[in-house]
Amino acid sequence: MELRDTWARSVLDEKNQNLTLAQQECLLWHQRLSHYNLATVHNLCRQKKATKVQTEEELIAIRDGPSLPCTYNVPNAVCRNLLCSSCCIAKAKRRKPSISATTAPPEKEMALKESKVNPGDMIHCDHYLSPVVGRVIAASGHSSTTNGYVGGTIYVDSASGYVFHRPQKSISAAETIRGKLIFEQEAADSNVKVKSYHSDNGVFSSKEFREHCNKMKQKMSFSGVGAKFQNGVAENAIGFITNMARANMIHATIHHPRHKFINSWPLAMTYAIWCYNKIPTNGGTGWSPEELWTKFKSPRSALPRAHVFGCPVYVLDPKLQDGQKIPKWNSKARQGIFVGFSTEHSSNVPLVLNPTTGYISPQYHVIFDDGFTTVPSLTTETERNELFECLFWTAREKFVDEMDVEALKPELCDEWLSARELEARQRGEAIHDVPPVASEGVKSKAQMGDQDGVSVVVPEGESNGVPEGELEGAPSVESEGAQTAPSNPLSPLTSALKQKPASDARRVRFQNEARPSPPPPSPPTPPRRSPRHRKHETDRFTWKATLVAALGVAQSATSWAHGWTSPPAMVANYGSRHGSINTAKSIKHDHILELYMLQDDWTSCQEDVDSGIGEFAEYARPDLSDEIGSYTVTDVQPHILKAKAHANDADNPTFRQAMSSPHQKEWSEAIDIELNTLANELKAWTLVRRESWMKVLPMKWALKLKRYPDGLAKKFKARFCVRGDRQIEGIDYFETWAPVVQWTTVRTMLILAANQKLCTAQADITAAFVHAPLEENEEIYVEQPTGYVYGKPGEFVLKLNRSVYGIKQAPRNFFNYLRDHFETLGLRQSDHDPCLFVGEKVTAIVYVDDILFFARDDSDIDNVISALQKNHVQIRREGTAEGFLGVALEHTTNNGVTQIKLTQAGLAKRIVETLGLCSQYSTAISTPAEASPLPKDADGAPAAENFNYAAVVGMLLYLSGHSRPDIAFAVHQCARYTFNPTRKHEVALIRIGRYLKGTMDKGTIMTPSSVPRIDCYPDADFAGLYGHDDKQDPHCVRSRTGYVILAFGCPVLWRSKLQTEIALSTMEAEYVAISTACRDLFPVVDIVKELSASVGLTNDFTSKIHVRIHEDNVGALTLGKLEPRRMTPRSKHYAIKYHWFREKVKDKANRVELVKIDTKNQLGDIFTKGLTKDSFEYLRRLLMGW
Repeated sequence: MELRDTWARSVLDEKNQNLTLAQQECLLWHQRLSHYNLATVHNLCRQKKATKVQTEEELIAIRDGPSLPCTYNVPNAVCRNLLCSSCCIAKAKRRKPSISATTAPPEKEMALKESKVNPGDMIHCDHYLSPVVGRVIAASGHSSTTNGYVGGTIYVDSASGYVFHRPQKSISAAETIRGKLIFEQEAADSNVKVKSYHSDNGVFSSKEFREHCNKMKQKMSFSGVGAKFQNGVAENAIGFITNMARANMIHATIHHPRHKFINSWPLAMTYAIWCYNKIPTNGGTGWSPEELWTKFKSPRSALPRAHVFGCPVYVLDPKLQDGQKIPKWNSKARQGIFVGFSTEHSSNVPLVLNPTTGYISPQYHVIFDDGFTTVPSLTTETERNELFECLFWTAREKFVDEMDVEALKPELCDEWLSARELEARQRGEAIHDVPPVASEGVKSKAQMGDQDGVSVVVPEGESNGVPEGELEGAPSVESEGAQTAPSNPLSPLTSALKQKPASDARRVRFQNEARPSPPPPSPPTPPRRSPRHRKHETDRFTWKATLVAALGVAQSATSWAHGWTSPPAMVANYGSRHGSINTAKSIKHDHILELYMLQDDWTSCQEDVDSGIGEFAEYARPDLSDEIGSYTVTDVQPHILKAKAHANDADNPTFRQAMSSPHQKEWSEAIDIELNTLANELKAWTLVRRESWMKVLPMKWALKLKRYPDGLAKKFKARFCVRGDRQIEGIDYFETWAPVVQWTTVRTMLILAANQKLCTAQADITAAFVHAPLEENEEIYVEQPTGYVYGKPGEFVLKLNRSVYGIKQAPRNFFNYLRDHFETLGLRQSDHDPCLFVGEKVTAIVYVDDILFFARDDSDIDNVISALQKNHVQIRREGTAEGFLGVALEHTTNNGVTQIKLTQAGLAKRIVETLGLCSQYSTAISTPAEASPLPKDADGAPAAENFNYAAVVGMLLYLSGHSRPDIAFAVHQCARYTFNPTRKHEVALIRIGRYLKGTMDKGTIMTPSSVPRIDCYPDADFAGLYGHDDKQDPHCVRSRTGYVILAFGCPVLWRSKLQTEIALSTMEAEYVAISTACRDLFPVVDIVKELSASVGLTNDFTSKIHVRIHEDNVGALTLGKLEPRRMTPRSKHYAIKYHWFREKVKDKANRVELVKIDTKNQLGDIFTKGLTKDSFEYLRRLLMGW
């Protein structure tokens, strides 16, 4: 009992008389700093004396006091022999008495760094491997236990010693390049450009890695084969960091035995590197690696924030964090475990692990227990040994000594082997024939009577013989493979079956044993070292290919892997990465037999790459070159999802990203053009000296790669923008509103242009907002542009003369400026659309700085553009109207009839890619919505897909509102649940995507009629959600309104939306739909009449325009036409709000007529409910022409 009490107490307890209080404090800081070297930690804790120094060298070495806040003075003598038990366990190594220390001659000291003095000049990198799979933190915070990290890459800067690491799911070229990109982004954020890499061979010498370095104009150098000491910087960093991480996990395990930390090694390494980069070096300068890397002397406030890895933390209740209240006797905090600091939040926000759920989340309101005083520690030495046996059982089974150079030597080719060695290798790879059997194919589960294994028959002609030795010696987790990775991970898989001649049918035996459980605590099983099996890369692929063939999987099934971007949901893990002995032979046979059923589980990464999803996606395909069990089918590949979610990040880079990208030249040219236009041509600012009273706004470069509607690059565009978010309303600006054109106006004008054979032109204004001058009483000062600073930093600022992009009043100033110029040229602003300007010969439509001109004579358009240019408006003509705001406009003529086709194929394709439907096994569907409505589904399954629901809905709304009215109803259904989608809503969204996949190049085909008429088709679905949603929810009885307005037989406006009031009958719902549609109908009539007059049509033509409202409900039709007007008992309660339109119907001059239409031809029906395939395609053909 006395022994248990001794172990239960912490060495930092005040009752521990073996350590002084100063030693305990120094030891605590050692634990908080990831068990960093005790001598260095002691130096940071030690109080400095204010002594006078004589030499400059001594002056540099003296620090201005302790870097760590300490209560007690820590003299040198008391900490000289101080030890840490966790470090003794984690960092122990063999004694080598025969080795004596040597000192390099002074003239050769630092010789390797004489040309690498700046950060980024030389980066040392190397792979490290873990026999235990590390946990992966997904976006939601949960970890994946079956498809985690097996190692990673460490990067060490030669000049500063700065360390960066990237855990990886496989040691492959694709994963390594992805980590390289992330490291270079980290470097760019610190204003460091990587110029060269030094590494050993292996994956770093692969074709892909070399090509990527060449693409980024980076040099590569390698250490000799078998000479790892030539990459000693990276090797030493791996050893140092892993020692710190191991000590972190062991210390946490000793004091927090209820939680297993072994699979948290990625977090332990990350925290160790965090500490390492912030601790000052002992080289005499007192600068930390992070300070040398960034060239910025930072305060030592980061070090006191360090805490002991794995220590208990107490997180405040979420309601209390939000300022709410909780029941009086409820606990105010919950216990968690500290596992490092967040990289996505403020630097003082820790990551906290929930020991119950495994959830990791950033928390701010926490209390740290660095001494583990609130949790029970290990009580006896026996319990500690038993826990270590269980904790590190899997690691010991496949332990390889880092100093065992023989085990790490690369395997030689056959040409370099002696005759005896070649014979020994051939004997080890010999094929042992097994007597053939009569039956063919794979035995079913019922036919397998053998309890110890699974017998599988390999048909002749479908597989090579499966070497028994190769199956037993399947590649282990630690194997790094050959020195060079194949350029295509799948090519050896498809060709491996052809490498050896087919042999007779053979019976292959696979063990079906379960994973061995950890050994019993007493007596502990001694660790056993198993040799590392290294086979040639081709043999690994042969093993995988013959295994797949042996299980009877068709060749076409393996070829589906080309379309995968994350593991399918039907195949389980083929054995364990971290199981104990003989796990390579433990294959879950039943799941392999289901491989052929995989069709539509994953999307095609290759198609994403071909579609230009970005450089990042090129390396996001899963690496199938590892052993067959390397990827689980239930896990999701997060990198491809990130690539899809950020598919267009390359089109909107930051300034640093642009300057370090392959298109640096194009971006620099775009920036030069922008600055020349603003400073020299438009005189947008004046350079003035900064004064203390000036309020100076920061600037930002907005870079955009513009593309054509089909996705091809159009031009690189740079914008100098002011941070208008720093402006104050009422002081820096007053009015900000500026209009944009309605698409109803655009479509109507296109119809009239096609009907009257008008000439069209599209024009763009360079630096549009900057044309507008500021008001006389406005003074705005801005910082100089990044990368182009005149004088000393902060000495000069820019005084704006014009409305530069970014200030909040710039859009309004420019619109007023352009309106004044148009009115000067005789183009009057329309009363119905402020962005429509009508003149005697020319009509203009304005959308910010994009302008569409229409005229009967093309020279009239040129005259207007020339007049604007003479008035110092930098406008240029860009051809005819072939595309406007991302909508492609295609004009065709058949038999003298002009047609206009509006399409958005590029946007539709992007939606399909985002939904993950690029695979050829994702089938198309004929309708975008089911027949039953989409309910709220409050109690349904939660959302489970990996796409951004709101982003997809936003793209669909833009698509449906401009060129695809056929999906308007389906999109509006999904848009209602943007803020709380469930699995049912995701399925509905995917259905729209499948419909778009089959109609990607389709759009609205407008064939203008010569008959001057306007038609409106209103419809309503009375209480359509009733019976499908919660009956207690009043929204389930709201009716839906849908209508479409046609001008000259072409759709110009359509809507699908729920009614604001609850209708009490079908007649009321239909009547409300008519009244709602008329609110848009009569402005359209006015626009059509105004535009008709602007294109030269006579008053006689406009007076003949007939307006018809087509209604299929007899009650609503009768009530609308009732004459004399009177209210019925059932219609009196909605008299004022919805009877107003009858004034228009009654006025004969308006020529508005309510007519009956058959329900079959009611176009509004497609906007109110899901239709059957026949009805939907019939109405779509009437509406859209296909």
